[in-house]
Amino acid sequence: MTRQPLIVFDYDGTLHHSLPLYRSALEQVMQEMNALGLNPQGVLTERKITRWLGMTPDQMWREFMPGLDPDLQRRFSRDIGQWMVRKTGQLGGLYDDVEETLLVLRNRGWRLMILSNAKQAYLDAHRQTFGLDRFFDGYLAAEAFGYLPKWKIYRNIERNEAVTQLVVGDRLDDVIAGVRNGVPVVGCGYGYGDRLELYGANIRIEQFSELLDLTENFSQ
Repeated sequence: MTRQPLIVFDYDGTLHHSLPLYRSALEQVMQEMNALGLNPQGVLTERKITRWLGMTPDQMWREFMPGLDPDLQRRFSRDIGQWMVRKTGQLGGLYDDVEETLLVLRNRGWRLMILSNAKQAYLDAHRQTFGLDRFFDGYLAAEAFGYLPKWKIYRNIERNEAVTQLVVGDRLDDVIAGVRNGVPVVGCGYGYGDRLELYGANIRIEQFSELLDLTENFSQ
């Protein structure tokens, strides 16, 4: 029996324009930190915020405020996550061509899955708000795997009914996930990664809908 082809997608910066949502959460937490006299240094520039998007919480805090007490780090990380869940659908949103493109891919017989460094509650909120079950067969949140690197989490994907033919994402860990598992990578140049992060991708796209031409000739 021919196994159904599968595409594995990153979420933030690939499917969802998350910058306004993440910025608002960081600004809220910085107010909490200032109220406690912690006084985080620096300005929340777009470059900083987009760099942190897609990182695990530990990676983000090492850059944002190294040396912060681990208990406070966990508290503020939780507060960021809860704020982003509450504001889901109010700030940011799916990129304009995502829903139409995903629907066409489904109609062509592709299975679709999300592999994200996000927390489970965040993915669940977006799944409900944007009706993602119309398109996706599964969701893997890094939180459920102790924030292992994506290339390791990828190996938990069931392959008995599907064979991965593409990994699609905007960050270096998406590229590594594909390369280390022998799967072609589509780098999303419109996302939050810089050009160097996508250097190892097999192909780079500037609009999500370009996937339709890329996948049209795959044997299915």
